[in-house]
Amino acid sequence: MQRLLTPADYMTTPWKNGRGSTIEIMREPADGNDAFDFGWRVSLASVLEDGPFSAFPGIDRTIVVVEGSGMELALGPNRTHRLLPLTPFAFDGGTDVTSKLIGGPVRDFNIMVKRGVWRCEVDVLRDVQQFALPLMMPGLMLLHVIDGTWHARADRLNDFNPVAQETLCLQYDRGAGYVVNGAGTAIMVRLRTVRSWSLALEAG
Repeated sequence: MQRLLTPADYMTTPWKNGRGSTIEIMREPADGNDAFDFGWRVSLASVLEDGPFSAFPGIDRTIVVVEGSGMELALGPNRTHRLLPLTPFAFDGGTDVTSKLIGGPVRDFNIMVKRGVWRCEVDVLRDVQQFALPLMMPGLMLLHVIDGTWHARADRLNDFNPVAQETLCLQYDRGAGYVVNGAGTAIMVRLRTVRSWSLALEAG
């Protein structure tokens, strides 16, 4: 699969706790009957006020603030984390999390994966020249552009030029030739099943 998604392709869904809404970029399975039953999901959300996160038991979650000053997170009774812009933070989606805005509303990028089924790696890219994806077992790469001008070449055949708020999706396999470069900021998500991740480590 090679696909460039624009905001017109995204879908707005209510938060699980009913306190706001999420812009869903993509998820697997795409046609599930339950909006909260997924193998993985990538989305954007605007946090306008202090309050609790929705709970997602059995889900590993990574969050990146893409607009605003960040949030102070209270995770359960004994843990806190200062979530600053463009710094990925991974946590258990089933944890009781309450957020306090640092300097007003924020927008965040969210990646959720079903524990024991999927795993992900999340990186923030800035002004990258010729970043080649490592040879890996089958998986999916998503490149969500925050700002700037980006370019990706897939298997020396297809060229993509995603701009701000667009998301490039590339399915890759061992030996696939994908090269990314750009001037600006983007978030790269690499998704693989736990099984393929284990096979890659064994082959490593």
